[in-house]
Amino acid sequence: MTTKKYIQPGEKVPLKLTAAERKLILDALIVVGMEYEELLRNTPANQPLLMTLEALEDFAGYIAAEANHCDNSRQQDKLDRIFLKIQKVLDHFTDEEPPQTFKIEDARKAKVVTDQAVYIADWAAKVLVAAEQLGVKKKPLEHFCLAPAQRDVLLLVPGVTKTIKKKLASGESSFNVAEVASMTMALADDLLDGDARKQVAVLLVASDLMQKLQSGIFGSDSPRSSKSRKPRTKPKAQRHAKTVQFRKLSDILKEMSEQLLRNPAGPYSSEAAHVALMFANIAWDETVGLGCPRDGYRSAWEPIEAENPEMWSEFKSNDIDAIIDGLVQYKKKHFSDDHRRILVCGIPEGKIHVEWLAPAAPGVDSKWEMQLYGLVRTGEMEKAVQFLRESKKMTRKQAEEKVAQTVSKLGLV
Repeated sequence: MTTKKYIQPGEKVPLKLTAAERKLILDALIVVGMEYEELLRNTPANQPLLMTLEALEDFAGYIAAEANHCDNSRQQDKLDRIFLKIQKVLDHFTDEEPPQTFKIEDARKAKVVTDQAVYIADWAAKVLVAAEQLGVKKKPLEHFCLAPAQRDVLLLVPGVTKTIKKKLASGESSFNVAEVASMTMALADDLLDGDARKQVAVLLVASDLMQKLQSGIFGSDSPRSSKSRKPRTKPKAQRHAKTVQFRKLSDILKEMSEQLLRNPAGPYSSEAAHVALMFANIAWDETVGLGCPRDGYRSAWEPIEAENPEMWSEFKSNDIDAIIDGLVQYKKKHFSDDHRRILVCGIPEGKIHVEWLAPAAPGVDSKWEMQLYGLVRTGEMEKAVQFLRESKKMTRKQAEEKVAQTVSKLGLV
């Protein structure tokens, strides 16, 4: 690791920008601090801009934000190059003295970084398992692209294979699921090294790769595994088993529930829609190993029936077991390779909403994990703590830490 040059806090460092680069910043950036605008305009073209490291890092944030939202690829490349110039200066200097003693706060920060690295690596491993089950491990991700700055970060990661680095350096844009998951795991390993600035850069790239994997494999329903942004593109819905991974789970459950109705094209009552969706959810759970005694669901649909007893006339049958058995067979026939686990399913504001989890990792009790996630998702934190203490013999502190990790994984903070 290259040793940074120590400077006094508040001391300014030089940033060399050409006249064209300065003009680009002034013309392209919608928002830039007034102090930076004055510095760009008033500093002679043959002299470097002088800024403190804190100001330089803030200035880099403006450049990165504009580059990330720029529609003009040539202009984006120029902004990326400016950002890398700034990053090079930041990587060369530091105004933070090396710690003389080990502090508790340092230990806490290190633990947070370690937890993030473990979570990213674990997430990528689970995605690989899901991709293997769906048969898409070697499938190229559609609409996959990396900004030049992201490629530069990945090229410096030791764990990225030579083959992938060669593709990154050549500007190739075709990467399959296994390759992107491999890059994500390499970033997780590299997260433990370097200073805070490097860790932020690694985290940003890892988060973007996780989003691209999520979108490319499972589509745009609401996964509950990380706090990633919504995918920019929506894969086309496919109707056969081999491409089930490209369909939204809400669309699949809607299709299954409509098999039960006499008039699936509508109109049908809200009560019939809710109960039909519930039966589709029950059938799905049974096929992925999460089934429960069917009588246990009676308390869920009976209150809905009480509000509209005539709803059964909208169904092809009122034989509950036959209904669920039929949906189980339908799921096995049309979606046999889809093993996602449903965490939340309902019709808020008249639109089907589904939150799901990827298949459990090998060796993990799926029912146990779903029970924990269900308690956390519904806000029953104390029950979740007690569940962990009883089922895993954890101390209260261990259980609370596990609940906090689950809250983060579900994106509830």
